[in-house]
Formats: sequence, C-alpha cells, structure tokens
Amino acid sequence: MNIRWLKLLIYGLVLTLFAAALAPLLCGYWLQQRIASDVIALHDNLNKYQLQHIRIESLDYQRGWFSSDYTMRIGWQGQDQSLILHHQLMHGPLPWNQLKQGEFQPLFASGLSRLDFSQAQWPFVMPELNFTSVVDFAGNVDIDWRFLGYRNEHVEGHLDVASSEGQLHFAKSEKRVYGAISVPDLRLALNNETRWSVSGLAVDFDFSRGDAV
Repeated sequence: MNIRWLKLLIYGLVLTLFAAALAPLLCGYWLQQRIASDVIALHDNLNKYQLQHIRIESLDYQRGWFSSDYTMRIGWQGQDQSLILHHQLMHGPLPWNQLKQGEFQPLFASGLSRLDFSQAQWPFVMPELNFTSVVDFAGNVDIDWRFLGYRNEHVEGHLDVASSEGQLHFAKSEKRVYGAISVPDLRLALNNETRWSVSGLAVDFDFSRGDAV
C-alpha cells in the first residue's frame, strides 16, 4: 500500500470518528427542538378539544453531548395539583442504554422516564411510574411501562393495585396511536368499604380507528 492510499485511509478513519462523535450532539440538539415543538402542538390540541384546563409546562432541559435530562409538569388550571415527569434521554444514532443491552438498531433517541405523583396532593401516596421509550428517525415512538404492586393505607381508606404493565405506540406517518394496558387487580376502599374494584382488566386500543377493545 503506497503512501497516498495510507493517507486516504487515515483521513477516512478520522472523518468517520469525527462524524460518530458529532452525531449524538446533533441528535440531542434536534431532539430538544422537537420536544419544544411537540409541547406547543400538544397545547394546540388541548385547546382544540376544549381541554384548556390541562396545563403542560417544561420545567428544565439540560442538554449534554450523549444524553439530556428533561423535566416537565402536567397540571390543572386553577389547582395546585400536578404530576412531574422526569426524562433521561439518550441521544442517537446509537443510544448508550440500547448498546448496553446489545441492541445496535439506529435510533433518534431512547429514554428512561419516571412519573412522580408526590405533588398530586391525592389522599393516597402513589409510587413512581417508570417506563422506557424509543424514537426512530421516522418519528415513530414505542413506550413500555410497568407499575409494581402497591398497597397504601390512609385514614380515609386504602388503595390496592396489582402489578400492571402496558405499551403505547405512535405511528407518525399513519397518525395512529395504539397499544395495550393490563391491570390484574385494582381496589379502592373508603371508610373500610370497598367502593370500586377491577379484576383482570386488559384493554387494547387503536385511536386511528377510534375504538377500544
């Protein structure tokens, strides 16, 4: 191999490494722009369907090179109650948390999120809801969530929730949202009397057709 081809090989390797290092930074920038536009679009849709009392607010966004931390609040207008949603977002094209699981599929981003109920001011202290999500370069989103079994005693009664899970999928090109929810057992008792209970709840839904089964 002559000197010329060796130099071209070295330049090619340097450019490849530079592009690989720069790609997560660019994905992180585009991800922040997309989230900002999605929050605006969500507000528009809430207004469209007369749901202005639901408030979505971005609290903090810390963008890094390979990952970002994003916090948002979901609240109700005129009330102090709110839900806090924390996201740890891994930038594509090969998010680190996916690589650790041996998955090498190119993605725009993946996330580890938790829903914090501590500011909801409900009579029952709910634990956090954790879920994972992936976003591909076409804008499709897949979310998996799991809620561990939970029991909470309160002076006004108690709440029992069995381990539950679900999936949510958003197909951007089809403008389709579909998924499934499974709740084996849920019971709410007030003043030592069972007022509401559900057993073996399994729901499949597809909003592109406007139905739920």
